[in-house]
Amino acid sequence: MNNLQENKLKMYGVVCSTCDQYQSVTDSLPQFTNNRMMLKECINNISAHSSRQMENRKGLTASQKEVRSILERLIVEQLFKIKACAKLTGNVQLMSDCSISPSRISTMSAIRLRDFASLMYSRAQENMNDLRSFQVSEQSQQDLQAAIDRFWESLNSTHMNRNMSTQNTRLLHSCFKEADKILIAMDTVVEIVRNSQSDFYSAYKQARHVVDLGSSKLDLRGQVIDSLTGEPIKGVTITFSEVSPNSRTKANRVLVKKSANKGGFYIRNMANGTYNVSAQKEGYTEQVSSVVITDGTKNELNIKLSSN
Repeated sequence: MNNLQENKLKMYGVVCSTCDQYQSVTDSLPQFTNNRMMLKECINNISAHSSRQMENRKGLTASQKEVRSILERLIVEQLFKIKACAKLTGNVQLMSDCSISPSRISTMSAIRLRDFASLMYSRAQENMNDLRSFQVSEQSQQDLQAAIDRFWESLNSTHMNRNMSTQNTRLLHSCFKEADKILIAMDTVVEIVRNSQSDFYSAYKQARHVVDLGSSKLDLRGQVIDSLTGEPIKGVTITFSEVSPNSRTKANRVLVKKSANKGGFYIRNMANGTYNVSAQKEGYTEQVSSVVITDGTKNELNIKLSSN
């Protein structure tokens, strides 16, 4: 859920609690009791969908990191063995294929990592006679292929999880829409006792206020993720260039941020206005977009980068 939805859910709960306290009044109002029960059902459904949404987003991350870590370790081990063999046997083509530095493997995108792992496997198969004395065996090849398969399955699971998260987001939107519709009906009926039950009326109206418990009005929060895997990307340089109100091409203020370990970034006290945004990191295609910072609203920016 976003900040507005969380605040609205709190409001729904306060409305239900208020109506429960004045049940002797609300029981006499037409269709009010039924609408109150339907609102409570919406609250339960929203909570359930929100929990599943959180599970879909978080549940796969830890296991996927472990699967990737295992694959990276096997690739590095294979890389050292193949390099040693290529040097000692004078295999120029094999040396060219494994010329990459081991330190770059951990920074590869998911697709490039899978492709490079497959290349290491294929080259080992083609040169198995020479590589046996360098501790490359049928078993080590099986282990590498199994790690590649598990990694690819985890990427597919990420895609499925993203689809499930999207479905839960739609269901959440539908529940909030239904809850708002119910409240409109309740608001209409409450007017009947505006004067005769002023204490209840005032308490109900007060409960209907959505209180923003989020961050500062002119703060900007965001996250950078991989467009394919959904994994957060750290170390992305994000440049914000304020667009002059007199010219859409002339920039004034320039702010530069880097995404943190979990891909997040946070800027305090931004001025109202429109900003051109550029997100850059080696190995990824530059993403250019814009964001409008508005007083009185929660400002968020989520960026998806695609690997080269």
